[in-house]
Amino acid sequence: MKVSSINFSHTQNLKSSNIKNKKANLAFYGQITPDLFKKTPIDYAFVQKYKGKIEAIFADIDGTLSKSNNIVTKRTIDAAEILEKQSIPLILTTARTYADTKIIIDKLRHKPQYSIVLGGASIIDKNGSYITKSKISQDSASKLINWFKKAFENNVGSHLVTYFDDKTYCTSDFKFPWDSEPIIKTDNFSKLLEQSTMQKAILFTDNKDIKSSKDILKMLKVQGISDFRVDGNVSGGYEFQSANVSKRNAIKHVLKLLKLEKLEPQKTMAIGDSSNDIEMLEYIKNSQGLAVAMGNANQNVKSHSNFITDDVISDGFAQVIENLFA
Repeated sequence: MKVSSINFSHTQNLKSSNIKNKKANLAFYGQITPDLFKKTPIDYAFVQKYKGKIEAIFADIDGTLSKSNNIVTKRTIDAAEILEKQSIPLILTTARTYADTKIIIDKLRHKPQYSIVLGGASIIDKNGSYITKSKISQDSASKLINWFKKAFENNVGSHLVTYFDDKTYCTSDFKFPWDSEPIIKTDNFSKLLEQSTMQKAILFTDNKDIKSSKDILKMLKVQGISDFRVDGNVSGGYEFQSANVSKRNAIKHVLKLLKLEKLEPQKTMAIGDSSNDIEMLEYIKNSQGLAVAMGNANQNVKSHSNFITDDVISDGFAQVIENLFA
């Protein structure tokens, strides 16, 4: 299917100073290419194909609904209101913890019926109750921690952030390159494992030999560790989760909860900007649904979509919603 690039910007002429500011703001979200600022006409035929047919929307948060500093524009909030008035479920689908997701939920006028958090590890309803809560086995978590200690023992630029009970822990003073609840410093991951179960982990490293998640998987394989899926994110981190955890599987579960499973995903839309959104986009695209990549996504992410909207700074999410539902 042909990938269509759209732009619905109300401002046709940007001053050079505004473009510079826009580039600076977009730097956090991923690759910036010269064509990012080219304005192309809407492919109305493509939009019309889905108009009136989408019955559920799965939306990433960072770089999609929210700009840096947890900013959600009025236009994006209004777009979510359009969906609410037409009884179209908006399901937040994010790698964030629920605590960090709730920061965005509280900015919306209506709470989403469901939220998919931790990259698909947990599904939470509008009242904050867990529907599903996948965890990494104690054995796998222990292997990961030992692997990190050995592989990065002398690398002060490498940090492993672990998730336990919706809280984040690290053995260094590392801080996320985005706004979030503070990371709790711990002396020993093993003590945490004795008390609770790991939900997820993220590796941040300046090791120049690691260029993609494939390099991480190769390192794990050498140590006989094969029970993880590893995804890169827009901030240069590598996310570790159980092999059976994914946004795609969580979406399938939510469709059943919404009693939309008979519709199949061709009547759904997914929108995101990061490599950890690729599987979600690919699933919806292959199911003949609407898979939207943000304009600030890199070319690899865009290649897994069938529709490209404007960037997060220009309210690309809201533009799609307005043209499909307003």
